[in-house]
Amino acid sequence: MLDCSPDGRHIVTAGGIEVGDASSSTAGLPQTFSEVVIWDAASGARLVTYNGMSYINAVAWSPDGTRIALVGSDADGATIHVCDALAGTLLLAYRQHVASRLAWSPDSRQIVSSIDSIIGGVFTRTTRIWDSVTGHDSVVLNNSANALSWSPDGRFIACGDAEVITLRDARTGSVTTSYKTNNDQAPVLGVAWSPDGRFIACVGGSPQFPDPKGFVQVLEQATGQVTSFHGHKVTVAALAWSPDSSRLASSSYDETIRIWHI
Repeated sequence: MLDCSPDGRHIVTAGGIEVGDASSSTAGLPQTFSEVVIWDAASGARLVTYNGMSYINAVAWSPDGTRIALVGSDADGATIHVCDALAGTLLLAYRQHVASRLAWSPDSRQIVSSIDSIIGGVFTRTTRIWDSVTGHDSVVLNNSANALSWSPDGRFIACGDAEVITLRDARTGSVTTSYKTNNDQAPVLGVAWSPDGRFIACVGGSPQFPDPKGFVQVLEQATGQVTSFHGHKVTVAALAWSPDSSRLASSSYDETIRIWHI
């Protein structure tokens, strides 16, 4: 997992794969590790290393560039760590629920987090909007989301779950509108609001196996028009907008990254 600082000067990488210790029963087998590293984007130099997490499944840089949020677990259990971006120090450990997804508000004051519906087990499934400094909850919803994206004006949160994108009021959590994707039984795995606020893009497919129903779709807010982009052969798991909202990048299990002109 990785994310770029808003000014483009730094990159954070989290987690990874390494070969098991030769003296252990896992010799030669891939093992996950949770090292978080801040890199200089121009030189590739390693600037900061953070090892406060035992497992990480999501990372996001705050829009103001000062902090990084890490979702996963530490020695005390499930948590979201909010860290000083360039000092590598822990500022807040949020422990109100098991989470696997999160998104920052545009002003960096709040975070929305949730556990995706794909994860099994008996976890309590909540979506929470909370203060990124104090950890105090402002909204608690009894649902889950595979993907989250805050609107650029800060008013709404797009939540992707199953085959539905739901828009919620960021102050109250109430549903303002929702729409169903055009891909039957292919769950949403990623959602992203365009920087200019005009579009909401989503991608998806089976997260467990490459799915021929994998998709890329873009909803135009003003007209409600949904456009599908065809080219990926299987599950599409990640997406990102260009800063000017003219292009969308998508990454698929078919081992390609495609850039679409909107």
